[in-house]
Amino acid sequence: MKAKQKSCGVGGLGGAGESGRPGEFGGLGGGASSPELSRLLHRCRDVYAGRPDWAGRDGIRTVNFARTVCGEMARLATLGIKMSVRPAAGSGAGGSAGMGAGAGAVSGTGAGSGAPSGTGAGAASPAGSASAARASWLNAALAGAAPGLRAAVEYACAFGTVVLKPNLSGIAPPGGGVDVVLPASFAVTSADGPAGGRRITGIAFLDRRRGADGRLYTRIEHHRERGGAWRVSNIVLCGDRRVPITASPFAGLCRDITLDGARRPLFSVLRTPGANNVDVLSPLGLPIFADALEELADLDVAYSRFAREVYDSRRLVLLDSDRLFPTTARGRGAMLEAMGLPDYVKTVFGTGSDDVYHEIDPSLHASERASGIELLLDMIARKCGFSGGYFCRDGSRGLLTATQVEADDRRTVATVRDVRARLEACIRGLVDALGEAADLLGVPRGETELLCDFGDVTYNRDEDRARWYGYVRDGYVSFEEYMRRFEGEVIS
Repeated sequence: MKAKQKSCGVGGLGGAGESGRPGEFGGLGGGASSPELSRLLHRCRDVYAGRPDWAGRDGIRTVNFARTVCGEMARLATLGIKMSVRPAAGSGAGGSAGMGAGAGAVSGTGAGSGAPSGTGAGAASPAGSASAARASWLNAALAGAAPGLRAAVEYACAFGTVVLKPNLSGIAPPGGGVDVVLPASFAVTSADGPAGGRRITGIAFLDRRRGADGRLYTRIEHHRERGGAWRVSNIVLCGDRRVPITASPFAGLCRDITLDGARRPLFSVLRTPGANNVDVLSPLGLPIFADALEELADLDVAYSRFAREVYDSRRLVLLDSDRLFPTTARGRGAMLEAMGLPDYVKTVFGTGSDDVYHEIDPSLHASERASGIELLLDMIARKCGFSGGYFCRDGSRGLLTATQVEADDRRTVATVRDVRARLEACIRGLVDALGEAADLLGVPRGETELLCDFGDVTYNRDEDRARWYGYVRDGYVSFEEYMRRFEGEVIS
């Protein structure tokens, strides 16, 4: 592959937009190709942010359960994730290292993998090996992206689509890291493929900065394929006017790039597994709670009514002030205040003919309210890809084994595996895009391979301990490694 680099001010946006006119993308916001899809994505964005359109009416407040659903799916999908780039087998750089060894592994948090990760590296990498040098550079880039991976998956669940890409604002060693771009900051300019499986072939990214003059500048980084080459060009707008890049806050940070014979785009897309039934021709995904908006609204109503009922359920006693003081007493209000009566006692002024003493003890229909809330939680769980009852209270289940959990939560496990498949494909695409950026940075070119592993969704420490002790008995793992992993002890 041959890379050509051009100056910042040269190059347009491709196609009919070569002139770079403002607004030629039809507005940045994910590239929704229909008003219906745009409205749905904006509504889901507000629901995830805790600003649903039903909140505030008639005392309704939100518990923001959409955030809980997206966060839980992201937690399960990234549980125990490990990413490692190593020199490819046969490259002469010690390609026999196991997962977690070799050029260095990047691990997430959570349960470990259910199989040994390999503690001994393979043959020592030769000094100056191109494959080892590239693997080391790619691992460093992945290490920088790993802490934000769980958030990226949560955003994908919330918005339907996110884009991961190398930061090309400044192609200079050691590189600009990895950007996670949300739909509000990109627009799809071209896509191909059949309905339901369309691939994004052109995309424009948005970056805003305020200049020294106080004005807001917008940089549009346009990626597209043309004539077997991949082109990346930049323009800067100030308001509706195009300005030279050298006269903007982005001066010296961006270049126009042409990659001849590029194997793939310089970005990778992560979208939810489900089909887009709102716009079948769109390459964008739907939020995982898009089908459960009505149930989420009903849940907020049910919780708000229940919480208000709890707040209003305190005991109340209406007591005639004449029972405390003679009717001729003066300054009864100040005297009542000075007495320090309990909060649940409210004094009233009677007519003098009849005494007033009335107790109000509201009944709290907690069980009925809870049943309704759990029914809604069950419906939300099923519509969002979780097993029925996943979010419900169930004190009778107790501690379950991994086998029991997998049997009870079969739907949850299947959904998590689908999300993980999309995530792994996105990570592989990101590594390929980082490889293209590495060529621009002059990193030695060599063959590498990505190892990507996830922790067990149904992880149970006792079962994992027994499995690893079996590895010790069979001689695959040393007893010292077993003690270090599960007991935190080092045997000298």
